[in-house]
Amino acid sequence: MAFHERQPAWPRWLPLALETEVDGECLRFRTTRRGKWREVPLHEIGRTEGVRVGFFAWPVGYKMAFSGEETYYVTSGRAVRLHLRSGRILTLGTRDPEGLRRALDGA
Repeated sequence: MAFHERQPAWPRWLPLALETEVDGECLRFRTTRRGKWREVPLHEIGRTEGVRVGFFAWPVGYKMAFSGEETYYVTSGRAVRLHLRSGRILTLGTRDPEGLRRALDGA
């Protein structure tokens, strides 16, 4: 199942955005409009869960790393937390957490 979403930053004057897409092989995301795509092969994703990220943990698409194990890319309060087989945790903001999870699980 394919998935594509582009979330503008808030406030809109910031040059940040979060763009996410899933195809049959890989999850891709980037944090700026013309930025480099980061990729996670689907076979590296162990499990997913929908989460809400607190207000002070999501300022407008900034990349934030806490505790060395979890990295956040969030522009909204809703997100999907990906538990990678390597032990790392990646949290991606999305307006449609269930759609992203279905794409990851069904691909």
